[in-house]
Amino acid sequence: DSPLSRDIGRTATALSHSLGKMKILSEALSASSELSETPVQLADLIASVARETESMARERRVNIHVQQIDPDIYLQTDVKRIRYVLISLLVNAIRFTPTDGRVEFKVRTDENGSTVFDITDSGVGIAPSKVSELLNCLDQPCSNIGANPSEGTGFGWPIAMALTRRMGGELDLESRLGMGSRVSVVFPTERRVHTADNGSIMATM
Repeated sequence: DSPLSRDIGRTATALSHSLGKMKILSEALSASSELSETPVQLADLIASVARETESMARERRVNIHVQQIDPDIYLQTDVKRIRYVLISLLVNAIRFTPTDGRVEFKVRTDENGSTVFDITDSGVGIAPSKVSELLNCLDQPCSNIGANPSEGTGFGWPIAMALTRRMGGELDLESRLGMGSRVSVVFPTERRVHTADNGSIMATM
């Protein structure tokens, strides 16, 4: 193949990928898109997401620390969409963490009883103005979309935010240049469920 044909092929692949991401974003923003909510075991969810990103972390020599959590904790949510969100955010953390850096992936309960997925990296960090822009990217134009094709289409963050909101949650981002970032996916306490003594799943009130 000639260099020109290879360039055309790469461009076509990138365009197809971008169009696919745009379709996912459009569906995530649509109020008519239906959720398929079930009680999702968080221990299984975390393990599944970590497995999906293992090879990328090995290739980039990034260390991932995954917290072990209580197997009796469940979240009422759409498993396909929450997996997409967490994998996308974890991939992003790995992508921007340097060789021999560290990414932590854990679940916690905050002071309000909300279930919080934290993804913390030791990467390059983000400027304060960019953090503000990302947190408001569904309400105003987000300049990073499509800005760096070599590192992805730039649709990952707005898709993750739109899907999280569609599931009743929120995304939060804390970052400092040169100090890494922490992304938090937060679900309110009424989404939390647990197993009763007889093995049935009970909602947390």
